[in-house]
Amino acid sequence: MGCAGSNSNLGCKLSVAKSQLFMQKLVDRYCSKCYNTCIDSNTLEQKMSYYIIAKNTGLIVTDGPNRTRSYKTFGAARATRTRLCNKSGWSVSELSIVDTKHYQPKMVTRKNLMSGIEFQEDVNTPYFCSPSSETYWSM
Repeated sequence: MGCAGSNSNLGCKLSVAKSQLFMQKLVDRYCSKCYNTCIDSNTLEQKMSYYIIAKNTGLIVTDGPNRTRSYKTFGAARATRTRLCNKSGWSVSELSIVDTKHYQPKMVTRKNLMSGIEFQEDVNTPYFCSPSSETYWSM
């Protein structure tokens, strides 16, 4: 790698610049591949989504005709929370946005209608799916 003379020095600088650019491209390609692999594996393992929770009761709050319970992005959940605050009379301090991975449902104690035994169930369990309701036993 001897670079002697002025013309040779210019050629040497160009070859160093080309090799640095080549190395940077290799590093970028490698980092991009690692990043995409990491993102793909995380997406396959757990899809990030969010719930809107009423702080005082722990209920999942929904809005709209299709009653979406989880939102794919934080922005979508925040937009729905804003709509709930504007239309339904909630305040921002009453609703929180929680990642589904970190959400712990609030459990309530109810009494089985047929046996009379108390049991714990998620507060978000629909009434017709609860053994504490007559609807559950009549289906």
